[in-house]
Amino acid sequence: MTHDFLRLGAAVASFAAMAVAAPAMAQDQAAGPWTGFYVGGVAGGAWGDTRARASLTSGNGAIVINPQDAAALAATSNDKTKTGFVGGIEGGYNYQMGDWLFGVEGDWTFMDLKNSNDKTLVSPLLINPQITYSLRQNIKTDWMVSIRPRVGYVWGQWMGYATAGIAFSELKYDATFSDNRSPTDTLTASSSSTKTGWAGGLGGAYAFTPNLSLKGEWLFADFGKVGSAVTNNFVTITPDDAVKANMFRLGLDYKF
Repeated sequence: MTHDFLRLGAAVASFAAMAVAAPAMAQDQAAGPWTGFYVGGVAGGAWGDTRARASLTSGNGAIVINPQDAAALAATSNDKTKTGFVGGIEGGYNYQMGDWLFGVEGDWTFMDLKNSNDKTLVSPLLINPQITYSLRQNIKTDWMVSIRPRVGYVWGQWMGYATAGIAFSELKYDATFSDNRSPTDTLTASSSSTKTGWAGGLGGAYAFTPNLSLKGEWLFADFGKVGSAVTNNFVTITPDDAVKANMFRLGLDYKF
């Protein structure tokens, strides 16, 4: 009888120890090698789908730009988009659950992204001397901040993921209209504002040590339109400028 009680007690003790250890083992297994906080740096290149455009309409004076000239000047396109460097810092948290990964990442990125559009039109109207119109526009941004949830799939030391979230950037815009009439008509517009947009993309990473990983990712960011209409007696400029960017970045992250 005593031996039976001893065997029963040992079995109960073993079961209790397994019951206590099982959740911890399951948690460790669920956590996986990618779980934890991390910080790192990124660098790469950006090319824009940015446009510097505007529509022109009549001003509020007695003598205004000819509507056909305004439409023709606005339709003239000479977009020059600059491809630039991107680089910055990032940090976030990942949680691995089996083969799946869930996390959130925040970053600050410097990016030298610009677009300019210089337009010149000689009026076809039979006026002597002929009227020449010019419209010069510039738009640029040099930083981006984003906060993006991400979902990934893990196989061994490799991980692929998709990400999308909110993004912020300061957009700077200026435009100058002029002609050769006497007296000359000129109109200048400028704005600088922090815009809210979104950023999303795809990426992959490889953990070559328990704490260090290397990643490559493509991100697309869209900050919408910038600028507002300005007018004088002769002409009205209504911006139709948009800032979008494609970025390819390599990153090195350290997991705590």
